[in-house]
Amino acid sequence: CQGVYVVAVSEEQSELLKAKATEAGVPCQYHGYLTEKSDLMLRSGRMRVTKAALREASDSFFRDWMEG
Repeated sequence: CQGVYVVAVSEEQSELLKAKATEAGVPCQYHGYLTEKSDLMLRSGRMRVTKAALREASDSFFRDWMEG
């Protein structure tokens, strides 16, 4: 089984999430944080991604794959 998930949690919850994932044997990496507008800002501060863009990228992949 292979998959990548983007999970958005508060900064306070991020350490708990990482600990639980590690405990379960699930790789977990920190890549950024949510802005006040709920965009994902990469930790380098060089790129901001809207949730709408993430959703469209995911939806279009599966839509294009299923429609062949």
